[in-house]
Amino acid sequence: MIRTRQHSDQARGASGNRRASLGFTLTEVLIALGILVVLGAIAVPNIFRIMEQTKMDYLDGQAKEIYLAASARLRSVNSGGGLASATSTARVAMQSQALATWNAGEHPADYPSSLTEGAQLVAVGSGSSSMSDYILPADGAGITAATAGHWVIELNPTNAEVYSVYFVEDGGPANIHSSGDLWGIVSTRTDTSRESRTPQRLGYYNGTEVQATLDPSGDDPFENASVNLINSEELYVDIKGDFAKAYRDNPSGLSMTLSVEGWSNWGLKKTINAPFTGDGLMEDGSWQPDSSAIDIIMDSMRSGLSFAEFNLRYVQGSTDWERQGVVPGSDITVKLNITYTTAGGNTYVHDYDLGSTNSCFAADSHMAIDGAGGNTPRLAAVRHLNNLRVTKTSNTIYNFFQFSDVNIVGDIDFKDANWAPEAVSAQSRVNGRAVNPLPYFEPVQISLAFQNGNGHTFGSLEEPEHDYVLRNFIIGDKSKENTRDAMDKCSLLHKVNYNIGYIHIENFEVYGKDEVGGLVGNISNADLTFTHNKSTGTLLVHGNHIVGGLVGISDTTPLDNCSIEQAEVKAFAQQAGGMVGSVQNCKITECEITRSVTVTTEDEGGIAGGMLGNTSYVECDNCGIRNEAGNAEANVTGFTQVGGFVGLADGWTGDWEDNSVNVAKVTANCEYGEAYAGGFVGKTENHAYRRCTVGSERYASNVTTEHEYAGG
Repeated sequence: MIRTRQHSDQARGASGNRRASLGFTLTEVLIALGILVVLGAIAVPNIFRIMEQTKMDYLDGQAKEIYLAASARLRSVNSGGGLASATSTARVAMQSQALATWNAGEHPADYPSSLTEGAQLVAVGSGSSSMSDYILPADGAGITAATAGHWVIELNPTNAEVYSVYFVEDGGPANIHSSGDLWGIVSTRTDTSRESRTPQRLGYYNGTEVQATLDPSGDDPFENASVNLINSEELYVDIKGDFAKAYRDNPSGLSMTLSVEGWSNWGLKKTINAPFTGDGLMEDGSWQPDSSAIDIIMDSMRSGLSFAEFNLRYVQGSTDWERQGVVPGSDITVKLNITYTTAGGNTYVHDYDLGSTNSCFAADSHMAIDGAGGNTPRLAAVRHLNNLRVTKTSNTIYNFFQFSDVNIVGDIDFKDANWAPEAVSAQSRVNGRAVNPLPYFEPVQISLAFQNGNGHTFGSLEEPEHDYVLRNFIIGDKSKENTRDAMDKCSLLHKVNYNIGYIHIENFEVYGKDEVGGLVGNISNADLTFTHNKSTGTLLVHGNHIVGGLVGISDTTPLDNCSIEQAEVKAFAQQAGGMVGSVQNCKITECEITRSVTVTTEDEGGIAGGMLGNTSYVECDNCGIRNEAGNAEANVTGFTQVGGFVGLADGWTGDWEDNSVNVAKVTANCEYGEAYAGGFVGKTENHAYRRCTVGSERYASNVTTEHEYAGG
C-alpha cells in the first residue's frame, strides 16, 4: 500500500521527517491486523461452507448421473420383454453378487413399502466388474466401470426399478476404498439428508433433487423458498424451502394456507381456504426432519385425493349454500400464505400468487359459467382424460359446465415409467419415480358430459398443427375378460354422441364385454363424423360380442380416412372385425390396415372379417388391408361367415368399389349348419363388387358340416 501525507508545518525538524519516511506506526499496524482478524473470522467459515457445498453438489451430481444411466439401461432391458426373461443370466448374477438382498416385508423401514410379494430389493456395488459393465455400459451417460470413486445402487431386479445411489470418492474422510466399505457405512443409515452426509462426503440421489441447505445463520427458513403450481398427472403446489431448519427450530411455528378461488355449483364465486399447520402439513403424513420440499395436492387420481374430495375436506358452513365448494372442472386462481414463527419469537410472513389454472384439465382450458357452450376441456395428461369421466356422471351435470369441444394438447402416456418424476407430488412417488395409481383405465362415457346435438367434437375435424399421441393405455380389467363382470362398451370412449376426429392411439390393450373397440364402443348418429383416426404400434382388443379394432358398433355414422397399423381382435362369442365389429346404414371410405390383422371369433355362429365383421346396408369404397409392398395380411378365424375383408355383407345400398386385401388367410371352424368362407367376403347378399381384389388367399377348412361354401 502507498500512503501519502500532506504536512503544513515545515518547521517540524529532521526527526519528524525521518518518522514520515519510515511508514506506519505500531498502533496503525495493530489496528490493521485487528481488522484482518475480524474479516477472517467472518469470511473463512463462509468460504469453507461454500467449498463444502460445492463438493457435495459434485458428489450428489455423480450419484444422479449413475442413477439416470442405470435407470435408462434397466428400463431399456426391461422393455424388451421383462428383465427376468430377457436377461435371466445377468439378473441371477446381479442377485448373487449383491451386497445385500431383501425380500418383500423384510427390507429396512426407510425402504420402499410397495414391494410386492416375491419382489426383491438388492444393493449392487461397483466392485463387481461384470455388474458394472452390465448396469453401466460404456455408453451409459458417460458413466463407466472406471468411474473415479465407488458406488452402491439399490434396485429391484424384478421390475428394473432403481431406488437410490450412493457415491463416494476413493478414501475421503470415511476412509472408503471399495464398494464394500461404502456399503458398511450406508447400510445402517436412515437419514439421507445432505447435512448428515456431509461429514463423510457421501453423495446420494433417489430420483428427487437434493436441496442445498439454506444459510443456517438466517432466521427465516423460507427467505429463499420457491413455490410453483404444477398441473400434470396431479394438480399440486410444490414448496421448496428449508423445512429441515424449521423442523429443528420450531415445528409448531409453521403454518400454511392454500386459497383456491373458482365457481361454485350455483354459478357464484367461491373461495376454499385449506389450512396446514404443525405436523399435518402433508396430505398423507407429517413432514420429516430432512424435508426440503412439501407438496399440497389439490387433484389426483389416487383414492381420496380428487378435487371434489379436496372441496369436502376444506369447505365449511352450516347451510347448503355455505357448503358449496368450487365445482370440479372450474377455472381457478391459487394463492399460498406461509407463516413461520421461530423459537425466539420472530414471525415471518410470505404470500405467493400462483396464478390461474384449471382444477381438472390442462391449464389453458376454459370452463365458463355462461351456459352458452364454449366450455372446452383441454387434455395433456391421463388425469385430464380421466376427469372427463369422474367430473361428469348422470347425477352431476351442471347446466353451465356442460362441455363443448374437447381438445388434445399434448402426448398422453398411461405408462408411468415414461412420466417425469415431477408429474406427481413427492407423496405420490415411489423411490423417486412417478406412479400411476390406476391399474387400468375405465371408459369415458362422454355423452353424459357433452351438450347434446350441437355438433361438438372430441379431437378435431381439421388436421391439427401437432399430431399428439395417446400411448400405452390398458382399458378395462384383463382379469375379468370373457366373464359377465367385464365392461360393456369398453373402449377409450364408452358411447359417444359427438364427432371423433384426428385421434392417434398407440399400443392399446382393451378388455371388455359387448360393443368393444379401441377408440369407441358405440357411435350411432347419422349427423356425426368419425374421421382421420388412427392406431399405430400394436392394438389388442378382446371382448365377448361385437368387437372391432377402432369401433365396436357404428350405426348410421360414416367412417373415413381411418387406419390401423396392426391389430389383434377377438370376440369370445360373435361378430369381430379388424376395424369395426358391426356396421349398419352408413358408408365407409378410405380406411386401411397397413401391416397385419388377426381376427378371431370363438363361438358357434361367429362372424369374422379382416376389416369389417357384420355389415348391413353399408357401402364401402377404397378400403383395404394393404400396403405398397403388397404384404399386408389378414388372418381371420371364425365359424359360419368368415372373410378376409368382411364376414357378412347384407343389404344393398350401393356397389362396393376399389377394396382389396394383399394376403388373406381364412379359417372356418363349423360343426353344424352352413359355413361360408372367402378371401374377400364370407357371405354376401344383394351386393355388387367392382375392382375388389385379393392378392393371395389360403383356406384352412375345419368344417364338419355338409354345407360348406368357400370362394374368393
